[in-house]
Formats: sequence, C-alpha cells, structure tokens
Amino acid sequence: MSGLIAIVVTIVLAVILIKVTFKLLGIAIAIGLGVLAYFVAEKLFGRRA
Repeated sequence: MSGLIAIVVTIVLAVILIKVTFKLLGIAIAIGLGVLAYFVAEKLFGRRA
C-alpha cells in the first residue's frame, strides 16, 4: 500500500515540476523576445537609450 502512495506522490511532484518548468521557460522566452525586439527596434529606428 505504501508503494502505491509513493508512486502517486512521485507522479504529482513530477507534474508540478513540469508545470513550474514550463512557466519559467515561458517567462524566459518572453523576456528574451522582449530584449530581442528592443534591440531590433533600436537598430531600425536608430534610437539610443
């Protein structure tokens, strides 16, 4: 019985870890795209910030 509980806990932790990882990855990608867009705009419009 304790083996079954351990499996369920492991699955739940794995799902939480995957969700957190994807959220962080999404934030990192959004920041990366924002920085990239900023540099592209700076090159196109010649604005120095």
